[in-house]
Amino acid sequence: MEFKKLELGFGQMNSYILWDEKTKEGAIIDPGYDFYLIEKALEEENIVPKFILLTHSHGDHIGAIKELKDKYKDLKVYVHKDEEQMIMDPVLNLSRLTQMEPVSVKADETFEDGKVFTLGDIEIKAIHTPGHSPGGTCYLVGNTLFSGDTLFKLSVGRSDFYLGDQDQLINSIKTKLLTLDDDIVVYPGHGPETTIGQERERNPFL
Repeated sequence: MEFKKLELGFGQMNSYILWDEKTKEGAIIDPGYDFYLIEKALEEENIVPKFILLTHSHGDHIGAIKELKDKYKDLKVYVHKDEEQMIMDPVLNLSRLTQMEPVSVKADETFEDGKVFTLGDIEIKAIHTPGHSPGGTCYLVGNTLFSGDTLFKLSVGRSDFYLGDQDQLINSIKTKLLTLDDDIVVYPGHGPETTIGQERERNPFL
């Protein structure tokens, strides 16, 4: 797997572009604002985006979806089934309160825990980790975990937003993520990368 990290929007949200080197099929995890930066990254690597995978539906993680869908007509948007309504509602996804423009988009398909997506020979496993939001999801690819706003370096996601749940968040991390191997590298939705081992040993919230 090849991937590239982009920092997008006023909140410096981490968006990731993954692709298979042989087929050039790609996936975009959390396309926040700054569509032109995503488009530029795709074109630089000659990537054909196949789908968008959302870790959750808050406005700063979904802001470029409409523009991407307009340009790439076959691009599909996937979100966990528990956020099918949130992605369409600017109040629920907080974009009406926190973004320059309210965001309302429709997922092409929803999924449940354990869903596996493929890009060429690459397998991407969805791990449902509710707490920051009901359908919060991390994506595991080999020894790489894209954790969205569930787990950060020496921190965890907020749970004081609408539909957030602190107890559920901590339980998700402990039962779904800390059971993974220590050497798995974690790439979060904001801030620098870390490892499962480091978070197991040093994260003060866990």
